Amino acid sequence: TLENYYTLLNCGLNLMPTAGTANGVHPVPLGFSRAYVHLPGGFSYEKWKDGLAAGRSFITTGPMLFATVNRRAPGEQFSSTESSFTALVEGEILSEQPLCFAEILHDGQPVRTIMGRNERTDSGAYRTVFRAEISMTQSGWLAVRAWEDRPGGRVRYAHTAPWQVTLEGRPRLPRVAERDYLVE
Repeated sequence: TLENYYTLLNCGLNLMPTAGTANGVHPVPLGFSRAYVHLPGGFSYEKWKDGLAAGRSFITTGPMLFATVNRRAPGEQFSSTESSFTALVEGEILSEQPLCFAEILHDGQPVRTIMGRNERTDSGAYRTVFRAEISMTQSGWLAVRAWEDRPGGRVRYAHTAPWQVTLEGRPRLPRVAERDYLVE
């Protein structure tokens, strides 16, 4: 499913992730998969819908994933006339169980792995803080995802909406395998 999503993003469709439980189809409780939307001005249904459409969000089945690129929330669109773009990716992950690892993605490919530091908070959660610089020389997108192992080979994960980066004269180019997949 993630590869399909990444392929569509790589073809220029700026789709925002959402979540649904499918309770009754999958053996998970109601509310297992959730979408959280950053609403600095307070909650209203209209603000939530607008924030979700703008991608100021993350989805999760467990870990809470708070990340920024150049101090801006997910969904931000950056433009530059320079030949490269440097993204300062920072964040915090809070999880009920120890976090295995997180990844910073560039066009769907992991470019940085963040191992779970799992510092205990006063409330008993596990906390991992991260900071990394990613250099981009082509237009594309960035996202962060996190993984928490559970018994029985199950995982819980979180995934941010993408940050879009447009570099003038350096267009986003889907990989040949992605183009072939969609044509097929």
